[in-house]
Amino acid sequence: MTIAFAIFGLVLLALGGMFAVGAALPVGHVATVRIVVDANPSQVWALLTDVEHFPDWRKDVKSVVRKDSVGGYASWVEVTDFGEIPLTVIDQEQNVTLTAKIDGQDLKFGGTWTWELAGQGSQCEVTITERGEVYSPPFRFLSKYIFGHDRTLKAYAASLEAKLGRGGA
Repeated sequence: MTIAFAIFGLVLLALGGMFAVGAALPVGHVATVRIVVDANPSQVWALLTDVEHFPDWRKDVKSVVRKDSVGGYASWVEVTDFGEIPLTVIDQEQNVTLTAKIDGQDLKFGGTWTWELAGQGSQCEVTITERGEVYSPPFRFLSKYIFGHDRTLKAYAASLEAKLGRGGA
């Protein structure tokens, strides 16, 4: 019985520590990945803006539901294993830059993703920057120390490389 109480106490202590450290971390973070793919900027742009076909090349997206545009910009919901993530484009310059914002009020996270495209002959350098916010202190701890703020960015970049081919130097 004493061992059970000791284990229970250690679990509570660990959870309390995770909450305390998470509460001390900033809500916001910035993470960036950069890749080169075997496609020109217009081909990359076409892929990034064809939201209905995201499930064809992104393993994390099960389906996409297109919503009414907001201010003339695309809006959609990505259905993933972790739930529904509503997104809306908030800025774009065709074949150059695209910024989308997570548009959900009830999520434990939010922020923007910005894609910057730079042509390099027949290839394209793609820089993806996440300006994220994690609202829940325990999830903030996990995001910083267990998962890494760039985990989703790296998975996205890997899917993009798999679809378009990895560019060589």
